[in-house]
Amino acid sequence: MGWRGSRQRNAGQPASATPLAPFDPESRERLEWRQPEKWKPRWELLRGEQVVARLSRGGAFDHNMTLEFADASWLVRHRWNGNLQAEPLAGAAKPAEHRSGFFTGRLVREGQPDLKSRSGGFWNMYWELVTIDEEQPLVRVRARSGFSRTEGDVEITDAAHRRDDLELMLGMNWVIALVAMRQASHAAAS
Repeated sequence: MGWRGSRQRNAGQPASATPLAPFDPESRERLEWRQPEKWKPRWELLRGEQVVARLSRGGAFDHNMTLEFADASWLVRHRWNGNLQAEPLAGAAKPAEHRSGFFTGRLVREGQPDLKSRSGGFWNMYWELVTIDEEQPLVRVRARSGFSRTEGDVEITDAAHRRDDLELMLGMNWVIALVAMRQASHAAAS
């Protein structure tokens, strides 16, 4: 296995990571993506004070992320064409792919109707997943981006609480937001 294999297996995870609390899709408690340490590409999804999910990137030049909930996890690969692929690692997880567009994208999930991803706002940016036909919002994250930390508040509509892939939708929506913010900062710097 060697150095490379051990680095990928433990990508971005601290040695003393606390166990994740079970995610309750019916809970109406406030959810928030937090970045515990400045400059570290690692985020936690908090429900109140409980950590229900983790998202981590191996390092500054690693474009792949690991998304973990208590009962399922995915490896999210950022492809050369801008698309994101979520490959199941554990649990009853299903794969998904986000196909990037110019202003919007499409989240394709196995056994579920496709969703559109879009962003909006100017001073208060948000990213959301909506149904394609009715354009009904399901999951929205409002990002707070600072110099060394990026965090976000999560809104879930009642229609999304009834979906069996809510965990994947929450994680992929945050990854989409992070990738978009990263690309915008690279464009601004050039």
